[in-house]
Amino acid sequence: MWYSLIKHGDTGILGEPVRIRIMSVPVTGSTGGLETVEVTLRELKTAREMKEVEEVQSRIWGRAETVPSHQVIAEARNGGIVLGAFVRDGESERLVGLSHSFPGTDGREVWLYSHMTGILEEFRGQGIGSRMKLLQREIALQKGFRVIKWTFDPLYYPNAHLNVRKLGGIVRKYEVDYYGELTDSFNSGIPSDRFILEWHIASSWVSRALSGCADGTSDQMGIPRTIQFQYRGNRVVPGDLDLGLEDDKVTVPFPVDFAGIKRQDLLLARQWRLATRQVFLHYLGRGYVVCDVFQCDQVCYYLLDRDFSI
Repeated sequence: MWYSLIKHGDTGILGEPVRIRIMSVPVTGSTGGLETVEVTLRELKTAREMKEVEEVQSRIWGRAETVPSHQVIAEARNGGIVLGAFVRDGESERLVGLSHSFPGTDGREVWLYSHMTGILEEFRGQGIGSRMKLLQREIALQKGFRVIKWTFDPLYYPNAHLNVRKLGGIVRKYEVDYYGELTDSFNSGIPSDRFILEWHIASSWVSRALSGCADGTSDQMGIPRTIQFQYRGNRVVPGDLDLGLEDDKVTVPFPVDFAGIKRQDLLLARQWRLATRQVFLHYLGRGYVVCDVFQCDQVCYYLLDRDFSI
């Protein structure tokens, strides 16, 4: 591991949250060379810091509209958690990543809703995002939360791998076109369907996932597939759907490089969106739970378990 955890202060649920500093994370900087830099993760408090959060959003997601700083301040001071990832830039610090969350409720239970977690492109793929989620979990537990929820696109495997396999999140709900039409570089061109992920941060299931005790994939390859597929050149194309399976466990395949497919073949990307939408709505509606994801060659698979309990 390339980091050490340094805790500042002793806090309770109503006190100042613990700050964790992650040291010597190797990242690829804007010069293109691989170097080892210090990345500091901390909870943000001041108006100046919240203004930085507002400004960096457009650089992360490639869109003009952002969550304004005054809204982020209000949420942070009323039960929310706003985190920043900073690197040294001469005598000052530069914000390179953020996480923004606030309380949510359905009238029966309360959870922390994690609205945004993002890293500047040149700093992605180095584990900063996952370490920010761990800090979010620690502070959330201190504030009394037991569940954190957020959305993510089911067809982007890097997000699925982090959210489901590494962090131990589960999915019971699929939302069609959750945000409506989005025009940023990540989302434009296809409906904004989303998983609603539940992260049960105080559970033994999550503790096992965080310790690296996820199940292997060898015994999962024999589980029935809900979507047949074939290869067209180097592209994976969806085929017939099977909505009549009664097995306790089923898998849902999807292409490993959906982002690349979306850039090069928008029609195929739409086909995968609509095929997986139909399958997830059907099986999640029957009580199956998404509890794992794994990759085999150019295809990834979600594992859905009808008997899963947290």
